[in-house]
Amino acid sequence: MFHFLIYRIEADRLYTKSKKFIAASEIYMAAAQACLKAGNMEGYEEKKQAHEKAFKEGRAAFYEANGIAYKANNQKEQSWHCDLHGLGTTQALRKVATTLESLQAMDNPGGVVLTIVTGKGKHSEDNVPKIKINVMKFLEEKARQVLKETGRRWGVEWEV
Repeated sequence: MFHFLIYRIEADRLYTKSKKFIAASEIYMAAAQACLKAGNMEGYEEKKQAHEKAFKEGRAAFYEANGIAYKANNQKEQSWHCDLHGLGTTQALRKVATTLESLQAMDNPGGVVLTIVTGKGKHSEDNVPKIKINVMKFLEEKARQVLKETGRRWGVEWEV
């Protein structure tokens, strides 16, 4: 999130710079046309060159801003977080399924890392982490289903 905001601020700064240069280039072009109309060829050439320079700078700032905005919104790998603390097993599984459906609908070409926080099971009977066990079973089944339907592997990694 932090990197996104920095990229966004920098892109906005460059878009503003671009607008200023483009506006200046339009003023220079109007002045060049006025010089041409008055028969002042030297003034026309000077203003035309200033117009071209300002336009070029404005266009460069615009393209740089576009690149930064793209980078902010299209990272190679996006990270998501799903916290299941305080939920029952059924609610937790429903939340995981909904989160996975949402992430698949986004279709990020760089992939997605989903961190699922289940807790240690301290509030379960016998301190057994029921949610963790059921989420792991659900994800393993989902991985088999995706492989069967698409022929592609669906990565599931555990970090305990």
